[in-house]
Amino acid sequence: MQQPLLYDVVKLLVTVGSQAPFLYEINALCSLEYGQPLPGDFPKWLNIYDLRDFLSYVGSKIFPKVQDEEVISKQPFPRSHGAYWTNAKTWEAIFARLP
Repeated sequence: MQQPLLYDVVKLLVTVGSQAPFLYEINALCSLEYGQPLPGDFPKWLNIYDLRDFLSYVGSKIFPKVQDEEVISKQPFPRSHGAYWTNAKTWEAIFARLP
């Protein structure tokens, strides 16, 4: 029996305050070396970031499939890294993209 493609199982990847784009750029991801594109069956990717969160990174400049959404928490770091979950814009961005 053939395994289903990732895209068939996962319809939307949501990252919030993610370091994945940065880790990719410094070649620190063991499953995807710098310079390699995302797999063809990679799902839609919503990346939510806050410019005040020093641990969050923009992904669309690194991976063309990423849809970045900026939220503004008005919180200083490190509070900004946990403030996504009480920010209405975070939930609006997620709910608008759910299949």
